[in-house]
Amino acid sequence: MKISKLLAVILLFVVSIPAQSSSTENKKTVYFNIAEFELTDSAVCKLNELIEETANFPDFELFIEGHTDNRGMNVYNEQLSFNRSQAVKNYLISKGIAVKNIRTDFKG
Repeated sequence: MKISKLLAVILLFVVSIPAQSSSTENKKTVYFNIAEFELTDSAVCKLNELIEETANFPDFELFIEGHTDNRGMNVYNEQLSFNRSQAVKNYLISKGIAVKNIRTDFKG
């Protein structure tokens, strides 16, 4: 039986962009291949969209939360979700997003 390369969840990131009198929250999800933390082409596209959307808002806040599915041991999933959140964070930093704008968490 061939194992499907369907994407496993999961990384959620929430962007808060301060406006003049209120803030906007924008939730996005990127997906990873099962048991992997390398960014997919689709994930890179979403992250590039995020970079464009926030270009005019230097004080935006970004919260990245890494997740996995329920396969595997807890310790493995915690490390995988950490690696996924770091992969997104590192990509954004490499594209010029300030470290001070990014917070990360992981749920396993």
